[in-house]
Amino acid sequence: MRLPLIKPYEAIQLNGETGWFVQIQESVDSNRLFSAPNSQRINIVNDFVFLYGKKTLVNSNEADEGWFVLEPKRKLEKGFFSHLQYKKYLDSLGIKEPKLYNIDMIARYQADHDTIDWRAINTNH
Repeated sequence: MRLPLIKPYEAIQLNGETGWFVQIQESVDSNRLFSAPNSQRINIVNDFVFLYGKKTLVNSNEADEGWFVLEPKRKLEKGFFSHLQYKKYLDSLGIKEPKLYNIDMIARYQADHDTIDWRAINTNH
């Protein structure tokens, strides 16, 4: 399965796997790398991608948990080992911490609607 996020990001789930992998689409920019294996929760608000994963990679290091803020317009990927660090970063940007949704729920939503309307998800859940 493939869930397009904000370009250049996508979430993929390989056949037979239960976990999701959020990455930069390979064809976009071969010089940029970002990957968050075992992504579990996600949201898109105001051109930012917010992400949480378990047993993931944060800044290329193994982590029991990881929180991420992706800002495609500025080509920024920030990863945090703790919720407190993540929250402090959001506060520094003046962003209220968004609710993160189970990525499987988002995949079911896409299957029912063909596209993902993040505003509708954020309003109705």
